[in-house]
Amino acid sequence: RNTPEVMPALCTAASDPIDPVRAAAALTLGMYGGPEACATLESLLDDPALNVRYSAAIGLGMAGSPKGLPVLSELFHCAEVERLAATGNTESIPASRTCQLLFLGLCSVESLMDRHPGIPVDVVRPAVYHFCQSRIPPHVKEVAVRVQHKMSR
Repeated sequence: RNTPEVMPALCTAASDPIDPVRAAAALTLGMYGGPEACATLESLLDDPALNVRYSAAIGLGMAGSPKGLPVLSELFHCAEVERLAATGNTESIPASRTCQLLFLGLCSVESLMDRHPGIPVDVVRPAVYHFCQSRIPPHVKEVAVRVQHKMSR
């Protein structure tokens, strides 16, 4: 984890022309955390590819930064997530990917709240409440319920 050449390689991957490479780099940067990772992740919040923006926001939450919360709110309100919440159907590849992003997004909010108890996360509160009442898959709903419980403390 503390290998010095990892961070430069991830920062380089974060500017790769291929969207999935940038998205994977963003998620991995979030696991490493630190100022350099967060600076790179913040720059990806404006990426033209939705998946990269969402991954950057997830990474920031995992790294303990609230700067990605507005983009996580976008993810939580996008049409694909709304469809997943209404149907619970993850049988198609896009629906399965949406479910993975939603799961990671909720996990990143939970991680952020664990690192910084009392941090304001109001921008995602209505969506989290909605997910607790929705038809999202049980493993995702479990995280939403935990996040909602932490929000109510």
